[in-house]
Amino acid sequence: MDKEPGADKVSGLKLTKKQVVIILLLFAVLLVAVGLLVGLIKPTCSSLSVRQPAESTAKAVNGRTADPWLNGRLPRHVIPFHYELSLFPDFYQPEHEARFHGNVSILINITSKPTRHLIVHAHRLTIHQTSVRLHHTSDINGAVPVQRAFKFTQNQYWVVELERALQPGATVWLDMRFEGSLTAGGLAGMYRTSYVDSRTGQTRFLSPAPLLAFIIIY
Repeated sequence: MDKEPGADKVSGLKLTKKQVVIILLLFAVLLVAVGLLVGLIKPTCSSLSVRQPAESTAKAVNGRTADPWLNGRLPRHVIPFHYELSLFPDFYQPEHEARFHGNVSILINITSKPTRHLIVHAHRLTIHQTSVRLHHTSDINGAVPVQRAFKFTQNQYWVVELERALQPGATVWLDMRFEGSLTAGGLAGMYRTSYVDSRTGQTRFLSPAPLLAFIIIY
């Protein structure tokens, strides 16, 4: 018995317009559900970790950092405007013993808000003594008690924390006694270099960059 022409062809799947609309709606609902599920699932750990500095733990007060030395920028309401600097370099010691020492007095003005912290840069310096005194006062009552002074190496700071806050308009002297190496820091800060005197053949030493790290503190 002969087959009718076209009987062996597979008939195509035909959808009504209503079925197409239902499928599209189901697909849209599925996409929304997946998006909500991804948003609600919180990761248990982050791929980026923030390590607190070893010297201090950050504390927040009203959303602001309570430890100002954690900030990479020096406070803008603590303004230095005069320096009295004395340097005593010892050029003629052997390489590993060539050092300098000195004293600095920095006149600082407190502007817009109270502060208990005076922060200066002090990279590769050893601070031996720190004191604070009011400007235009020579007697002992002009001393401002220092609660503590410490190095915060992460930001290369020397931090002076006072027992009481200085009010806006106050002007104080920050006095420090320090020492450092003329050779350990390479060609940075205050360092020692040398040349040979063509007339005598002797080696001469000098310091072409007599600048200390804390001279610029703002």
